[in-house]
Amino acid sequence: MIDIKRYIDRYEELTGQLSHPDIIANQPKFTSISKEHARLEPMVRVCLEYEKTAAEIEDLEVMLREETDKQLIDMAYQDLERLKADGERLKHELRILMLPKNPDDHRNTILEIRAGTGGEEAALFVADLVKMYKNYAARNGWNWEVMSASETGVGGFREFIALITGNSVYAVMKYEIGNHRVQRIPETETQGRIHTVSGDLEIDINPADLRIDTYRSQGAGGQHVNTTDSAVRITHIPTGIVAASQEERSQIKNRSKAMKYLQAKLYDAAVEKCPAPKQKCANPWSVRVIAGRITDHRIKLTVYNLEEIMRTGDISEFSAALRQADTDNKLKEQMAQPAAGFNHDLDVKGKKVFVRVDFNVPLDNALKITDNTRIREALPTIKSLKDRGGRSGPEPKFSLKPVVAELSKLLGAPVKFSESVIGENAEKNIRALTDGEEEANDPAFAKTLAGYFDLYVNDAFGTAHRAHASTEGVARHFRNAACGYLIQKEIRYLENAVLSPQRPFIAIMGGAKIKDKIKVINRLLEKADGILIGGGMAYTFLSVLGHSIGKSLNQPEERDTVLSIMDKAKKLNKLLLLPTDHIAADRFEYSTQTVVKNMPGVEIEDGFMGMDIGPLTIRAYSQVIKTAKTIIWNGPMGVFETEAYQKGTFAVAQAMADSGADSASAANMSGLADKMTHISTGGGASLEFLEGSELPGIAILADKQ
Repeated sequence: MIDIKRYIDRYEELTGQLSHPDIIANQPKFTSISKEHARLEPMVRVCLEYEKTAAEIEDLEVMLREETDKQLIDMAYQDLERLKADGERLKHELRILMLPKNPDDHRNTILEIRAGTGGEEAALFVADLVKMYKNYAARNGWNWEVMSASETGVGGFREFIALITGNSVYAVMKYEIGNHRVQRIPETETQGRIHTVSGDLEIDINPADLRIDTYRSQGAGGQHVNTTDSAVRITHIPTGIVAASQEERSQIKNRSKAMKYLQAKLYDAAVEKCPAPKQKCANPWSVRVIAGRITDHRIKLTVYNLEEIMRTGDISEFSAALRQADTDNKLKEQMAQPAAGFNHDLDVKGKKVFVRVDFNVPLDNALKITDNTRIREALPTIKSLKDRGGRSGPEPKFSLKPVVAELSKLLGAPVKFSESVIGENAEKNIRALTDGEEEANDPAFAKTLAGYFDLYVNDAFGTAHRAHASTEGVARHFRNAACGYLIQKEIRYLENAVLSPQRPFIAIMGGAKIKDKIKVINRLLEKADGILIGGGMAYTFLSVLGHSIGKSLNQPEERDTVLSIMDKAKKLNKLLLLPTDHIAADRFEYSTQTVVKNMPGVEIEDGFMGMDIGPLTIRAYSQVIKTAKTIIWNGPMGVFETEAYQKGTFAVAQAMADSGADSASAANMSGLADKMTHISTGGGASLEFLEGSELPGIAILADKQ
């Protein structure tokens, strides 16, 4: 999630500073602020446009809830679709603008090409590359200066070094690092044999130090040969790096060229020692030239105009594709980072840490835990804080006491259950407050909770969509607060699924109420390739289509919503599947008297209600699921808590496991949880995140470090 307000506030702060006399008088400070201001300007422009779009979307959604005129409603939905598409585009632009910039992109570049295996043919290939890059530099308005060239007798180069200067040379040329391979009929042979040769290409930049030797040049020829010590060799003694130049007749010019080359080599060597080098391209060049085509194997791009590229140096198609691939990779890395501060950034040694978890686990009639997923998922954060030195009357059915034994067993350490929240004094204060302090986000209650701790870590993804006192409210009172490992994991998987899914991308939506899932269904229709509908809400869809649904759950007030969803799916040419057969019962409560029937068609008999999808639907849904590369599943296909109605939900879980791609309980009960990429611990929070809504419990942590 993007904290837009933070960027706008910072931009306005910098704007004010730039007009302050003290800043203007301090040239280094003024320059630094000007650069940051210029960097933020395009981001703020997009932020403001995004805010305006979001406000228009909100106004339209309010109007749609109140409007009754069908023509106006249709127009509003069209505007809403357009605005949401604009919002997604702006959000994507903003993510790209927020990506960290390479600090060396503005620099000039030294290009070094050396012949690899292949003898004279390799040297000729180096000459071809030199011509191509020289022409490419000219196309971009860059200056090209030869620093060193070791020629062969047939017009090739064993080694060629050039200095390229101009606007943002390294930003483009950094993608050329690596190895080029060619397969062609050799110019040095009369037979038609194909040789494979290579040219190793390196790009260097940077500063250095020196021992300078001069020697007789072998370069210019004529009266200068062996008569003057014009050649220069510079050695960096600590590293043994050597740079030399003999191309110029003047010793001064050769010294200048050699110094530039040495500076570049030293900088490149320093970058190589960094644990996370920023200057090197992540993937080495691997290009094959054969039969009139050229291929970049990093991005699997092949073009068939080899002769034109080598002649004109126009490699812009590759450069653009490589920049886009680099941007996409950076976006994926960015999405893998937590949406807010992360708990491992906090200094917890000797500190009292308030860890907010969500242990709202399902219990059976004997108060035994039936699914401990939420407890298990919170363990990494608790263990991390514990290992890093962090100090460590109600109705039984609402008590967390049953969780204690399970948490202790999973954690491998004793866990004490406290009857009071945070001590005697706090208990008195809390008793004095009115009902609903937690859910109402009571400021006094939140302040009381915060008063006994030094740090705050929220790892309760299941409640992150609610602005409660122990999530959003309490975080306001901590200078240092962060999210836990579970929240990071949840956000990473959900963002990857929605923003960069592998396709086909299929969404499976179950559960009872349509109104709870309108927004997410509409958003997923825009993102996914298809949606499979199951659970109680499927019967409203079938009823709207004119089918008999017996006593099944029906929400006639959602008729217009259902029609708009189906219309949108049709306009976007998206797959929208509904059940074609059912498992039905004559009553909701399951007992020995319950009559359960397999309804082989789409119609449900009078006196019966749909409880699960039938075998034909299972087969159809499974076939779609098994072809998918990305699947988002929210909500069961039926009343899966009862054994007689589990088959549909479990079959979906099995199909997902086979494809490789309250659902957490279903996956665990089916024994297939370990085959899922990710099982969310927060159904409601996941839905709101997928809708594009801000999660208050996480958003509040964005500025807390």
